[in-house]
Amino acid sequence: MKIIYISPSLIPSQTANSIHVINQVKAFQVLNYEITLFAARSLFRKNYLNSILSDRYGSSIKRLKTIFIPFKRFNEPLIAIYAIIFCLFNKSEYIISRNLYASVILSLIYDGTHIYEVHELFSGYQRLLQKIIFLNKKIKFITISNALSKKIIEENNISSEQIKVLHDAAPSNLEIIDNKSKKLLLSQYLLLDMDFLNSFKGICVYSGSLGKGRGVELIQEISMKLNNVLFLLVGGSKKEVEAKLKENKNKNIIFTGFKKYYLSLRIAACADILLMPYQKKVVLGNEKRNVSMTMSPLKMFEYMGLEVPIISSDLPVLREILKNKYNSILVRSDSKESWAREIDNLLLDKNLSMKIAKNAKKQILKDHTWERRAKQIITF
Repeated sequence: MKIIYISPSLIPSQTANSIHVINQVKAFQVLNYEITLFAARSLFRKNYLNSILSDRYGSSIKRLKTIFIPFKRFNEPLIAIYAIIFCLFNKSEYIISRNLYASVILSLIYDGTHIYEVHELFSGYQRLLQKIIFLNKKIKFITISNALSKKIIEENNISSEQIKVLHDAAPSNLEIIDNKSKKLLLSQYLLLDMDFLNSFKGICVYSGSLGKGRGVELIQEISMKLNNVLFLLVGGSKKEVEAKLKENKNKNIIFTGFKKYYLSLRIAACADILLMPYQKKVVLGNEKRNVSMTMSPLKMFEYMGLEVPIISSDLPVLREILKNKYNSILVRSDSKESWAREIDNLLLDKNLSMKIAKNAKKQILKDHTWERRAKQIITF
């Protein structure tokens, strides 16, 4: 079976969408599908791209079609043009697209199997382009949350048979780190003194963007209440980290900056608790892109796969996956007192900590691996 996968992604990059795309395409490869990935590359010379992908993401891609695009603003439309030209001259049984512009063109000229994967509803002219895609009754749609699926159906008069919810996923082979090794490994990964690490009764890790709505400010406030807990924040651009370091006065909070994908996972695996303090407004890129009601955070599934207990904001869309005191602890997003109390309680209650961590891992292996997601896409 031949599949063409058209991404919106620049690879390698620091974006979650590049992680999603690489992992999903790798899963199709593992299942022995002949899949060709279209993406933009951030390197002028493509000879080293696969070795860099292996180093950054732990994966190389066999059939990789990339174009060097120095202007980030034009990534997605230029990838679309490149992929469409290829599609006109090369037959495939499936086209899977996360690329808005490619799916618009395909909706007008292509009669084969076309799946458009939607991660958000856009605004402005991009919303109009999505409307064109939604008008085509032959296209099938994948969404990442029930909330997003419901919104698309209601606003675009789409049949429920035309759309399928497939939440994000995690690698099935994430390494679990035993408690005795965690601090030693952290000291090596982040060049931290062992005496410094041992001075804390627990270590909490947050990984991902430092942008608005991710709860970074909340973590800073919590850290002032819990002086005996170390908070590691992994991620963010150089500019974002520099700004946070200027305002940070707490000795028990460390901003590590961006780390390669697999290293960031290993750092997270060394935590006693993983944090997801999403706020009621989560901004993606610009103020108009609020995804808090329809998102399916990639890191939530990776956290669950690491068998480390999670404390998360209690948002409706996250409750599609998370259940309080079963696979996570859910807390009011805006209550720093509640967050501090639950962190303290979970560090003391080893039985509850172990229970929710194991239940989360079990749920990932059963329902949310990239290979399972790939199979569900094909059967759809």
